[in-house]
Amino acid sequence: MDKTKEPIFRFKGYTGDWEQRKFHEVFDGLQNNTLSRSDMNYDGGEAQNLHYGDVLIKFGDYIDVSMEQLPYISDKSITNKFSNSYLQDGDIVIVDTAEDETVGKCTEIVGTKGKKLIAGLHTIPCRPRQTYAPKFLGYYMNSNAYHAQLIPLMQGIKVTSISKGALQSTDMIIPASTKEQGKIGTYFSAIDNLITLHQRKSDALKELKKGMLQKMFPKEGAKIPEFRFKGFTGDWEKRKLGDIAASFDYGLNAAAKEYDGQNKYIRITDIDDDSHNFISDGMTSSDTDLSKADEYKVSEGTYSLPEPGRVLARAIFISPQMV
Repeated sequence: MDKTKEPIFRFKGYTGDWEQRKFHEVFDGLQNNTLSRSDMNYDGGEAQNLHYGDVLIKFGDYIDVSMEQLPYISDKSITNKFSNSYLQDGDIVIVDTAEDETVGKCTEIVGTKGKKLIAGLHTIPCRPRQTYAPKFLGYYMNSNAYHAQLIPLMQGIKVTSISKGALQSTDMIIPASTKEQGKIGTYFSAIDNLITLHQRKSDALKELKKGMLQKMFPKEGAKIPEFRFKGFTGDWEKRKLGDIAASFDYGLNAAAKEYDGQNKYIRITDIDDDSHNFISDGMTSSDTDLSKADEYKVSEGTYSLPEPGRVLARAIFISPQMV
């Protein structure tokens, strides 16, 4: 089956097919160590270690090792055995084991000047046979365009893995122009920077919300909050939740099915942990006869509680006087 050799979207000024090559034509293999976390320290050593778990979870499509705190290998005598496999800028480190289809996730190495870095347990370190623009390979090899072909090559049930041999015959479709490669790497890197910026803003807002939730509601034993909007005075009222809610009933016990376009099914997993809003992504409907489920239909203002409501009915709530 022929593969498309030209992307749908392309930067202006670039035309023609990309080059198709086999993995083994692009990379030479490097050695990795099999040391565990217990063989590492953060105080110092001859060389540092890149752990597969960090590649899977912590690091993105590339890692600037000059900016990251990586563990050192405690036994200095071990590092000499890998002197020919110290990672360099442009090298790719692939994870060969995971619990799902993230097997094959990789990171491209940048910022190695003055550092000795070795790929660790459950990784496949590779060195390109020619120079590619920084960050291009990292983004390309984590994209579905490349990674999708790894899925049928994965083995295992509880733990999934992929072998070096299986990788060798995979196809890589790459633009011949290093300038085009560079534009792609820079483009996705800029998007990542924006994501990081907005994530920091989001984290800061979450902390603000957390703090204000403590200050804008009366603490235990108090009837007035620490922080209040201008113009409001007087004690808040103390009431039982059972006096506020009209009823406490268990939700519908039914399986979920594909969303029918009309009836939304709210399960505990459909409520966002932070905002407590209904998550509309992956919406489902209940797999039952709704003509006999009128008592389970909710209206605006209904609250869903994760614990049995009859217990919470005895909880005490302090709220401003209702207007």
